[in-house]
Amino acid sequence: MFVEVKARSSARFGHFFDAVTRAKQRRLVAIVDDYLARKGWQGRACRFDVVGLSMRETGRPFVEIVTKAFEAERWS
Repeated sequence: MFVEVKARSSARFGHFFDAVTRAKQRRLVAIVDDYLARKGWQGRACRFDVVGLSMRETGRPFVEIVTKAFEAERWS
């Protein structure tokens, strides 16, 4: 399992998950592929989760976890 963490101090810039674009997903998959290859673990299944941290209007933090946020597709 691999986790991408995003934080937002307000909703002004959108939901945290909006920052995990398709381009960002491609970069994360490439990094993970490299990591798995260095460990000799090519072809192993992996999962990508996203954790979002944001501030509520009350000033209290809010944590949201998206499990299996995206597939580990291999783009050419």
